[in-house]
Amino acid sequence: MIPMDVIIPMDVIQIIVHFSQLHLRYVWSLVCTKFQITDHEWYMFGRRYSLTQPTKENIRGICQRSYGVQCNITKHKRHLWSEHLSEPLTVWSPWTPSRYCSENRMFFRKYCFVSFIRNLKTQFQLESRCLRVHKNEVGIIVNVRAKRIPMVYIDGLTKKRKRKIHISSAFKKMNSVRALIAFHVGADKLYLNVRCLEFLT
Repeated sequence: MIPMDVIIPMDVIQIIVHFSQLHLRYVWSLVCTKFQITDHEWYMFGRRYSLTQPTKENIRGICQRSYGVQCNITKHKRHLWSEHLSEPLTVWSPWTPSRYCSENRMFFRKYCFVSFIRNLKTQFQLESRCLRVHKNEVGIIVNVRAKRIPMVYIDGLTKKRKRKIHISSAFKKMNSVRALIAFHVGADKLYLNVRCLEFLT
């Protein structure tokens, strides 16, 4: 354990950052310009994680947990696993109008997201009740079970972010919402659990 009053030389920090895992390396690049990821490093990360298109945009999408670029996923006993980030799989849903949501249920109808979930079910031979028809539209239904879920209000003009705890009335007041979704597995069934909510005003 390093004492609190000891200052770590910048050269040492640079070495630690350079050998960090992908997501931590990405976070460092956001908090300090000195640790920005070079174009060559973006490309090498893409090659390392066997992306068919090893581009900066795709690597950033993995770090930001975009569902469209999560191509290396495995099944563990209790959850699906992101091999890219070496952690349980969590992805951000697409934005959906608040009118498709209630205090305990969200409906996502974007075709790419529906296909992503459907492909996971097929790939790992899992059953799930999340694929539903709602108002004559096929989509993904996710239940908001927890009473206290971290949530963020995002101002549509200033992009200013305000953190709060989830309240059901937020669905009625905001224009759009998206969810950070975790993928749990049990008895050959797939369960989608909400970990965080973001509302766009």
